[in-house]
Amino acid sequence: MKKIALLWVFVIFFGDAGESMIDRTGYHIGVGGSGFLFVNEPMLIPTFDLSLEYGLTPQSTILFEHHGYLIAGLVSLEYKYYLQESVNTFYLKGGAIGAYALDYGAEINTGVFKVGAGYAWNHLECDISVVGDSTDIVPIVSVRYKF
Repeated sequence: MKKIALLWVFVIFFGDAGESMIDRTGYHIGVGGSGFLFVNEPMLIPTFDLSLEYGLTPQSTILFEHHGYLIAGLVSLEYKYYLQESVNTFYLKGGAIGAYALDYGAEINTGVFKVGAGYAWNHLECDISVVGDSTDIVPIVSVRYKF
């Protein structure tokens, strides 16, 4: 666990140095990780993140995002709005999310919402979101690198 934390510190502080500035228009792929915090049963679940993003303008994008693993996870269709056109800026996002689980035979609730806010440092993005429906809300912290 200590090695994973040190790797994230390296990515956040040093991985972005000397790279070209990102152009947010067009297609981008994001890779990273998230932590889901379940409040009812105090538990933090780490997940792998993968996203495909299309920038309509330098300030607005549509993205398809996956949190989870191959056999279970969440998929979402979201809209993201960057507050400025600069490479270092805050952003807001929101969308619809669905859950899936393979070979479990359990019923999974789908059609929940996801809203959040974050900050972009050129290629690196970090955000805090909530996923929920009318009965429960789960906070998520995500970090991703956009190519």
